[in-house]
This record gives sequence, C-alpha cells and structure tokens, in this order.
Amino acid sequence: MREKLDALRARTLSNPVIIALAVMFLLRPPGLAGLSLALSWTMAAGRIVVALGVAVFFLARPKLSAATVTIGVYYVIVLASTLINHGDRGIYGTLNEDVCIAVVCVLVDMAADTDPKAFVRGMAGGLGIMCVANLVTVILSKSGIGYYAHTWEYYLMGLDNSHSFFIIPLLPAALLCAGERRWPMWVQAALLALFTASVYITWSASGVVAVSVFILLFLLWKLKGSWRVCNIGMYYAAIAAIFLLVVVLQTTGWFSFLIRNVLHKDLTLSKRTPIWTAAIAYIRERPLLGGGELAYETARALLGGINCHNLYLQVPFDTGIVGSVVYLTLLGLVVKPLMRVRKSFGGYMLAAGLFAYLLVLEVESLVWPMPFYMLFILCYHAEKVVPALEPEPD
Repeated sequence: MREKLDALRARTLSNPVIIALAVMFLLRPPGLAGLSLALSWTMAAGRIVVALGVAVFFLARPKLSAATVTIGVYYVIVLASTLINHGDRGIYGTLNEDVCIAVVCVLVDMAADTDPKAFVRGMAGGLGIMCVANLVTVILSKSGIGYYAHTWEYYLMGLDNSHSFFIIPLLPAALLCAGERRWPMWVQAALLALFTASVYITWSASGVVAVSVFILLFLLWKLKGSWRVCNIGMYYAAIAAIFLLVVVLQTTGWFSFLIRNVLHKDLTLSKRTPIWTAAIAYIRERPLLGGGELAYETARALLGGINCHNLYLQVPFDTGIVGSVVYLTLLGLVVKPLMRVRKSFGGYMLAAGLFAYLLVLEVESLVWPMPFYMLFILCYHAEKVVPALEPEPD
C-alpha cells in the first residue's frame, strides 16, 4: 500500500497540469467569490480536495522544511494574539486562511523533493491562466475596479495591488521555464512583456514600481553578462532603507515635491500615512504580542483602512515583538539558499522576484498572502529548484 501511495504521489507531483489546477484552487483571487454562489462552492470544494490530497501525501512521507515550520510558528502567534485580544470573534476566518497557507507551503516542500521542474511549470501555468483571465475581465467590465452588484460585470483581481500579488510570483517562474527550454532572448522578453503589460494596464502604482524593478534586474542580467551577483543582503538593506524613507521620513514632508510633482499623488500616499501613524500608535500600546488580526469593521474604525497597508507595520501590529522576531527569522532563512545559487540565472530571478514582492509590500499588507508564501518557499528550495531548471546540455 505504501509503495502504491508513493508511486501515486510521484506521478501527481510530476504532472504540471495537476499542479496548475491545485495552484488555481488554492490561490483563489479575491474577487472570485462575488461571481456566483455555485462557483464559490466549486472553489471551496476544490480547495478541500487539494488540501486532503496534500495531507494524505504528506502523511505518507512527512517532512517539513524549516521555512514552513517557521511560517507555522508565526501564524500560531497570530492566532494566540487574536484569541487573547478578541476571543474567538473572527478566529475561524483567520484559521481558514492559515490552513490554506500551510497547504501551499507543504505542497511546495513535497514538490521540491519530488519534481521541482514540474512544480515550477505548473505554478507558471496556473498563475498565468489566472492573470490572463483577470486582464480579460478587466477589459470586459470596462473599469475592472470592483464587483458590480446585480449585473454580469465582475472581476477576478481588477485594478488593484491584488493583481500584483499574483503577477510577481509568475514572472520568475515563467522565466525559469523559458530559460530551461533555452528560449531565445526575444522570446523571454516577449513573455515578460506579455504578463507585465497587464500590470501597466491595470496601473496599480506600487505594482508598477515593483514589476519595473524586476524588469530592470532582468535586463541587467541579460545585457551585462559580467553583472551576475545576487546579494540578497543588499536587497534586504534596500527594503529597510525604503521603509524608513517612506514610512518615517515621508511624514516630515521631506518628499513633498517628489510625491506631488513626480508621482502625482497626494501627500498621504492615497491616505496611507494616516493609517501608518495610527498603526504605530497601536503597536506602542501592545508591544509584546500585538493586537492580533482585527475584523474589517474594527480595523476601519481604528486605522481608517482594512489593514496597515505595510507588511513591516502589519507584522508588529498583529504579533508585536515576539512575532516580528519570528518573521525576521523567516526572511533570514532564504539568505543562504539564494546566495548559493546567486551566479545562476534561475537563482538571480528568484531573488529578484522576492525583492519585487517585498517592495510592493512596503505599501500593502498580505490580505491575500498565499502567492507570496509560494514564492518564498520556492526561494528557500532554490538549491533544488534552480539546478532542476538549468538548460539541458546540447
């Protein structure tokens, strides 16, 4: 029986089509629930089937990566802080999301040990279908900004940063597949342009900045063959510096000319700076374990928004110093794997994708975090993933 289950597990995790379907069910776009009750139930049923399948395969040969365990510890702290501060109000929704994150992480762990090439192909296929479908719905619904009640006009991700959350993991996965098949430079550039065009069309400012940085890093690799250094430590330093500049120094008005005359934004950065000020005050009141996850109505009353609109404030907001230490440990876990493959195109692209994601999270929180964790665990397994997707010798 064990041998048959192992064989089924290997066949399943080596099939990019099955992986693509699993990805599409697990990473439900935020606007999909509004389409119809039948489709919502179908998505829920699909998630259950995928979760059960992953659980059975995992129990047959249990093995968790250090990154997955650390993510699990962090979300246990989130749940504990939420229970302490709010009781069981809203805890079930939080638990549902945490289970989905766990399934995503365990799926990547298993695939990295079984067939990382098939997983990356499936991930690129699933995310690619979702991003193209989103672009179609944006065009069909004219604006794509929201869900229009009582009409046929809906969207999947629309003109929001949630679209960027799905696009950014797609880019390195698609380029890894293109590089492995030795597609010419113009084909890789066209592939990159196809998917990134949707970000520019939907025009989410932070998503455009993040994807533009990713494209720049891609071009630096392709156009300057000697520039082949991926320093993940430098990326983290840049993220920390931008956080200080944007969140702290921006409030002093130092960047008013840049914000008003170059970015054409109001000085609150779309009302984010008042949210950050309120979040910092809240963090000071609950420094140890934070305040846990808040219901949308409570968050709006407290912050003026449904979340902190900054991951690096959201972590201490939810979990305080304790959770922040765990999250910093999590970010540190990918340093060694990415540095070991830094001289390869695949390692460089994974690091660039993670950097782009961390960049967009300077002004967003992980409301729909599964695509981020899928990319993160993939980076953690870079030493297995990158060699598997290196071009085959002639």
